[in-house]
Order: sequence, then structure tokens, then C-alpha cells
Amino acid sequence: MNILHIPPYAPPIEGGSERFCFNLCKKLISLGHSARVLSSIKNSTRFTVIEGVPSFFRRNYWQMLGLNPLSFIYQDLRQGVDWADIVHVHSYIYFLGNQVALYRRKRRFPFILHLHGGTSPITSDVYGPSAAVVKKIYDATVGKWVIQTADIILTSSRDDATNAINRFGANPDRVIPIPNSIYVDDFYSAPQNPLIVTFMARLTQLKGCYLIPDIIKRVYQERKDVQFWIVGEGHVESFMRKELEGLPVKFWGMIPQSQVPDIFAKSSVSFLPSYTESCPLAILESLASSVPVVASNVGGVPEIITDGETGFLTQVEDTKTMAEKIIFLLDNDDTRVSMGRRGRKFVVKHHSWSETVLKIEKIYEAMI
Repeated sequence: MNILHIPPYAPPIEGGSERFCFNLCKKLISLGHSARVLSSIKNSTRFTVIEGVPSFFRRNYWQMLGLNPLSFIYQDLRQGVDWADIVHVHSYIYFLGNQVALYRRKRRFPFILHLHGGTSPITSDVYGPSAAVVKKIYDATVGKWVIQTADIILTSSRDDATNAINRFGANPDRVIPIPNSIYVDDFYSAPQNPLIVTFMARLTQLKGCYLIPDIIKRVYQERKDVQFWIVGEGHVESFMRKELEGLPVKFWGMIPQSQVPDIFAKSSVSFLPSYTESCPLAILESLASSVPVVASNVGGVPEIITDGETGFLTQVEDTKTMAEKIIFLLDNDDTRVSMGRRGRKFVVKHHSWSETVLKIEKIYEAMI
């Protein structure tokens, strides 16, 4: 089979949806299929091969809300659709996916839309009242249209599946939850000295990055022996650097996927104070490294963190409780280690690629 994947970005600029996309492409290629990527890039249009995946990029002229790439791929879709047996788009909220849905109205082809989060409303205190209104209008119009245009809706969590049906009117028979997956064998645990608390995600409002300085300051007030690692890049970074100046915080920036296992292996606890999530790969990667996670109780997060068993769940914006849970894990070695072990067992059983790629392959075959 020939499968054309359309994520918003590609490595080294990536989040969970992009990493899932490229890992899936690599698995499909290893099974004898052909997979290509069409996406956006900061500078000029170009073709390259990333991690063995042929990838074509159109220039990104602007990032709407600091996240959504303004790249024009409509002219490339004719050639892409001529080649592909399946067009697999990653996320409904990006301009690239809008163009695929528009072309789908012009010409029929097997169209899979993969929801990687973002299906819940955003409150005005995240991006401001204007952005919240725009998101509400978008979801009720363009977003709903894109979702209903697709032949099949794959979701990274049961929460996204519920939203697709209840908020966007998707046909329940066409909505299929597919758990995010990782290469579990790439992840390992290592001696944790000194103790390190890690945050890994895009540095944006939705990931709760404006809350992170308060969380870190609360933890540092109780544990002066702890170091903090911030992994990722985004427009909130300058604010975070200013607020955390003088504290033992290391900003890693954007790192290649090959370095992610080493980061988590050396971590003691990870945290994610997001406002909205689906099935974050950073949580799966942390658990696969036997590192418990403290995260906001949003979206699909409670589907992968069992509160008190593999980590802790806190309410959105409750920086005090999140800091307290991090401190508790740092203070209680036996609990931290046992939680980490349970977390790895969970990921091995439910989120490894060996099963996931076969499920997606069967969906492709049924569509063709």
C-alpha cells in the first residue's frame, strides 16, 4: 500500500502527533508498505528523507496562535492523491488538514483523519477570550466540516472519540480509538543522582507553561537538592527563563528523538500541567522509563495514569497540589520506584507498536 501522511510539522520540530506519524511511517515501511510525508517547514520548500521516510515540505509563512502553520499544500494534493492508496491526516485543527478536506470535496479518495487532542473547548484564561471564541466558532463550523468529511476518524484517546461524536457529530461507526504507542524497548531506567524533575512538551500556553515557574519554585522551596529540566521550545520560553532565573533549571530546547530515552532515564519525576491533552507521548515515554508522572486530570490523561498507582492527577491550574505531589515522590523513594515499575508494565502491555501498527494496517486494508 501507498500511504500519504500529512502532519503539521516534522522532526526536529515536533510534538506527539508528529512523532506518532513518523514512528507509524517507519513501521509501515518495515512491513513492506510505502509511506511519504507532506508537511510544513519554516524556510523554503524542499524534499528530504527523515528517519528513512521520504518527506516533502511547503514553506510555512506564519504560525497562527504560535502553533498552526500557514503552508499551502493544495497544489500538491493532486500528485499525492494520484500516488496514494490512503491519505492519513494528523489532527483536525491545522490549516494543512483543512486543505485536504477541501480537496476531498473535489475528488474522492480514502481519507483518514487522526485526532491527537485539541477536541475540547479552551477557556478564555489560556489564550484569551478572543482565541476561545475563535476556537468555539471553528469547532462548530470548519472543524466539524473537516471531521465529517473524513471516511474514518482515528483517535488517540477515548476522550477524543467521545468528543468527535458528541461535539462534532461524527458517525460513531466511523470513529476508532487507536492508542498512542512508543518503541518501549528504547526506554530504560538509570541511577537517579541527583534527583531530576523533568517537563517535556512544546512550550505553549496549552501545556501549562505559564504555570511551570510557580510549580518549580514551590518544589525548590522544599527540596534544594533537586534539578529541573525543561525540554522543548516555544513562545513561552522567554517568560519561563526570566521567571526561573537563578534556579537550578536547565533548558534543553528541542532535542532529537534519539535523546529522549536518555533524558527520561536520568529523571526522577516528570510533570505535565496541561489545559488539554489526548494521549501524550511524553507521559508514555516517562512511564516506559519507570518514571512516575504528575499531570493535569484532562482529556485522555486519566486513561494512561492511574492516580496513586503510576503517578498523580491534579486539577487544572492547581500548582500547589502538583508541587506537593512532586515533593511527595521525591521524598519517598520506595513509592516512586514502585509507581515507576507499574507504569512501565502498563505501557508495555497497552502502548507498544507491535499491536498498534497491525490495527492500523487492517483499517487501511478495509478502506481499500
